[in-house]
Amino acid sequence: MNTAYYKTMVDAILEKETEKLVRSALRVAWMRWPGKKPVLEKACRETFPKNKDGSRRKKPFKFYKCACCNSWEFKLKEVQVDHIVPVGSFKLKHIADYVNRLFCDLSNLQVICKKCHKVKNKLENDTRRKAKTLL
Repeated sequence: MNTAYYKTMVDAILEKETEKLVRSALRVAWMRWPGKKPVLEKACRETFPKNKDGSRRKKPFKFYKCACCNSWEFKLKEVQVDHIVPVGSFKLKHIADYVNRLFCDLSNLQVICKKCHKVKNKLENDTRRKAKTLL
């Protein structure tokens, strides 16, 4: 039995699991990051539709504009704050760079609808995979 081999394997597994935990924690922090709020507010439009009796509604409806399709028809749960320049992949040894890209300047953030976000992410992932195969 080669104990050095098993130690190397265990270390590799522990590093991969640690990467998963740290990446997950950073994603949770990003979802709750208050820095996204001004980006959402900038893409928001409030309307005060009339009630059935003709009176003006007191609480406004909020609609958000998608930066990709330029539509104003989305509610908050239908949009996502997206990085214009992709954050990229996470590696534990480059954690500081990843954190800086994730919690970036607000000018690198945009509000887009979930449908556009899905398409944009697919294109980015395909591009990243093609670049990896060329290396």
